[in-house]
Amino acid sequence: MKSNLKFISLLWKYSMKSVLVYRVNFIIQAGATVVNNSIYFIFWLVFFSKIISVETYSLNDMLMQFSIVTAAFGIAYVFFGNSSGIAGIVINGELDYYMLFPRNILLYLVTAKFYLSSMGDFIFGVLILFYLQPNIRTLLPWLFCVITGAIIIVMLNVILGSLSFWLGNVDQLSRVISEAIVTFSLYPNNIYKGVIKIVLLTIIPSGYLGNIPLHIIQDGNLIYFVFLIAFTFMISFIGVSLFYIGLKRYESSNLFSVNM
Repeated sequence: MKSNLKFISLLWKYSMKSVLVYRVNFIIQAGATVVNNSIYFIFWLVFFSKIISVETYSLNDMLMQFSIVTAAFGIAYVFFGNSSGIAGIVINGELDYYMLFPRNILLYLVTAKFYLSSMGDFIFGVLILFYLQPNIRTLLPWLFCVITGAIIIVMLNVILGSLSFWLGNVDQLSRVISEAIVTFSLYPNNIYKGVIKIVLLTIIPSGYLGNIPLHIIQDGNLIYFVFLIAFTFMISFIGVSLFYIGLKRYESSNLFSVNM
């Protein structure tokens, strides 16, 4: 475990150095991400200036949920960016490269790419948080929810990408579904009713990225806390298990390449 963590920290260190070689490009991409997120921010400001609340959702509730989701998304794609490309790697036979290393294959696979431009999402999430003027009782639950949210996003990508072991090329489909789950989590949970609400807590678990974390921060409800921890462990177990079961079906392409 210790050797894996040391290996990953070195991998992140050199990945960051390689990205910063093109620092101007990084600043442009991160800046574009902040601008894109700002559009959502302005939208909610304008929306709630006309409508006081959406059932029980106020402007501050919406911004807190937005802060959690964007920060979690940023961490997931900065440090585990390669998780979104698993399907393409499997289909193209590029998994051979990762299997050559005496490391945890899945851990190395998801950390192999460092999308530093997604730091714009994390920074924006932090800026929104401080716009809300949080206290120490808010900061710790917020950090907990952001970390669990990042794990959930990564594991969703692993699950969707692992389907390629059985279904073939699902690269585009997995990306669309992953983005849809994050998008659903950016909206007030109260607008979803009946079957749709159940789906968003089970099949498309966007509720665990935004709504449930919001309740944890607002109410300090231990039931929601337990639900979030349990779901994080469950989806992690499913993701890891599905990947390694699928790995037994993997057929090498005999293609060897060097990752730069």
